[in-house]
Amino acid sequence: MKENSVTNKINFVDYFPLGLAKAQSFCNRLKEQELLRQNIASLNHTVLISPRRYGKSSLALRAIEHAKLPYEIVDLFVAKNPQSIEQYIVAGVQRLITKVMTTPQQIMKLLRKTLKHLNAKLVLGTNGCNLEFSLSNPDVASNILEVLQTLDEILKHKKITAILFIDEFQQIGMLAQGRGIEGALRHVAQTTHNLMFIFSGSNRHLLTHMFNDSSRPFYKLCQTMHLQRIAIPDYVAYLNQVSRKTWGNVLVAEVFTAIFKCAENHPYYMNALCRRLWLTEQRLTPELIYAIWKEYVFEERSKTVAELDKLTANQYFVLNKIAHGVTTQLTSHVFLSEIKIPSASVIQALSYLEKNDYIAKEKNEYYVVDPLIKSSLLIFSLDQYRSSDAVD
Repeated sequence: MKENSVTNKINFVDYFPLGLAKAQSFCNRLKEQELLRQNIASLNHTVLISPRRYGKSSLALRAIEHAKLPYEIVDLFVAKNPQSIEQYIVAGVQRLITKVMTTPQQIMKLLRKTLKHLNAKLVLGTNGCNLEFSLSNPDVASNILEVLQTLDEILKHKKITAILFIDEFQQIGMLAQGRGIEGALRHVAQTTHNLMFIFSGSNRHLLTHMFNDSSRPFYKLCQTMHLQRIAIPDYVAYLNQVSRKTWGNVLVAEVFTAIFKCAENHPYYMNALCRRLWLTEQRLTPELIYAIWKEYVFEERSKTVAELDKLTANQYFVLNKIAHGVTTQLTSHVFLSEIKIPSASVIQALSYLEKNDYIAKEKNEYYVVDPLIKSSLLIFSLDQYRSSDAVD
């Protein structure tokens, strides 16, 4: 790995995190940062949409922390029913109210004026007083509406602005009762002058439907930001910066070509690969990079197979073809004759794969969204589902 005789010891985790990217580990997205900061300043509610592991949370937190406003994060990733969604949102509101409280007496006096159906109490803990709501009303949407209105009243009374960041927001859209919760959130979002909402999620199809469908509560209420992969020139500048700190010089073009061919400038996999590259003591060459990436693909094989096992035979077969370079004319007569799958079945497979972020389309060409899945299909030649086994 050594490009010269001097190797400085740096903490690779600080530069290539697999979780939130903070401080020096945050790579570019200057335009997105500025837009989100402007939205926060103007109380323009925003929804961030991208595939998984593109850095939505990192971007949101960087802009939020720059704003220096009180905030709270509500992560709905494991919320599977209305009651758990209520639990996570109410808990986030409780924490945010606790952050902006002055004296407990003042808050309780204001709560008594605001609350209509819920009860609240202050609980003394190791970190001081914490607010707790008592949720006896079985109507989840009504409870969420009331606690958010209470938060808004407190912020109005104190003349401050706060931010509520709700991650994996599509979990609400997946529920049959979700529209009532959406309606409660919208009611507060469209009337507040003190509470900024940032929503994000990784199911692009569902989120786009939730915010762009005229029949849904959030129609035209938020500005939508679709995050793309970080541009190659930005990664070149960033990796050269880390390379200078480590070895005192920049990386050669062939090294960058190999890195981008493997990780395809996907934020999560760029960090996963570069962590390994910076740990090796050998000089970086394209051959070494491909070997390290292949080793990583093998290590993650069980996870990849588990993900692919969710697909039907047709869905798998179409995904495999796209990974192997068949990116256009997937419903053409020539292609259908070759694979011997009916046109309707291919269209259904493409629709499912696109809705669930296995594939995406750019300039009329399909591509596999996850580089690890693509590499797995290429390296292992997983052909257990052949066209003769596919079902109509």
